[in-house]
Amino acid sequence: MLVERLALHCDYMANLRICSRHVGVLCSNHSGPIFTLVKNLPKEVREKAKEEERKMDSIKQLMIILGGLIILAALFFLLFKLEINLQSKTPLTGRDTFGYVSVTIVPQCTYWFYDGWNFFSLCANASNKTINATLQNITSYRYVMRWNTTRMEFDIYSPRAAENPFDSMDVNESYFVLLYNEELFSVFGPENPDMNITMVQGWDAPSWPYLFDTNVTKYLDPSKHRYMMKWDNPTQEFLIYSPRAAENPFTKIFKGEGQFLYAYSAHTLEYNKTNLSDP
Repeated sequence: MLVERLALHCDYMANLRICSRHVGVLCSNHSGPIFTLVKNLPKEVREKAKEEERKMDSIKQLMIILGGLIILAALFFLLFKLEINLQSKTPLTGRDTFGYVSVTIVPQCTYWFYDGWNFFSLCANASNKTINATLQNITSYRYVMRWNTTRMEFDIYSPRAAENPFDSMDVNESYFVLLYNEELFSVFGPENPDMNITMVQGWDAPSWPYLFDTNVTKYLDPSKHRYMMKWDNPTQEFLIYSPRAAENPFTKIFKGEGQFLYAYSAHTLEYNKTNLSDP
C-alpha cells in the first residue's frame, strides 16, 4: 500500500509536471485533468484528484468568461469611437482638421464702471469721441453729465432724448455716467501726451488722462487750488481733499478717474508726464 501511494505521487506544486520515476504515472503538462495508469488507487487519492480537476475546470471557465468580457469591452469601445467620428464628420484617417480661435484685445485704457454714478476720464486719445462711439460697448447707461464752467452746473445727455446739449466727449474733461449694471469700459487709441488744460475761477472738472496713477500733490498747487474732489463709487458721494487739511481721505488719483478742482482764479493746469510719473 505504501509503495502504491508513493507511486501515485506527482508534484502538484511544480506545474503538475514532475512525477515519480519509480512507477508508471503520467502527469498532465498543462492545466487539464490529471490522468494516471495506476489502477485501484486509494479513495483519498482519487478524491483529491477529482478535487484538483474541479478546481482546474473552474479556473478554465473563469478565464473564458473574463476573456469574453474583455472582447466585448473592446468592441464597445471601437463602436463608441466610430459613432463619435461619424457624428463630428471627422474621418478616421490622419487628415488635417481646421478650427477657429477668437481673440479679444483689451486696451490699456480699460476699467470698470459700477452700478450707479461713475466719474471718469478718457485715458486714451480715441479717434472718434462721440458718446455713441465711446460708449458703444456699454449697454446699460442712462445718462452722461458734463460740467458746464460757464453756468457752473451740469449739462445732461440722454440717449433717449430727441435733442441733447452735447454729443461728444473731450479728453480734457471728466464726465459722470449712470449705469444700471457693472460693465467693463475700454477706450481704444494712443496714449495722451503732455497737456495744458484751461481752468476758470470756481469749480472745474479737468480730466486725469493718463494710464498711470500718481500722487495729487504732483500737480495740485495750494496757491491756485483750494479743494479737489473725487467720486467714491461704493458710497455714491464725493471725497474732498484739501491742501490745508492735516489728514485727507485720499492722496492719489488712479487711471480713468474723474476729478473736480476749485480754482482761486483762472489759470492753466499743466500736465508733464515725466514729472507726474516719477516715483
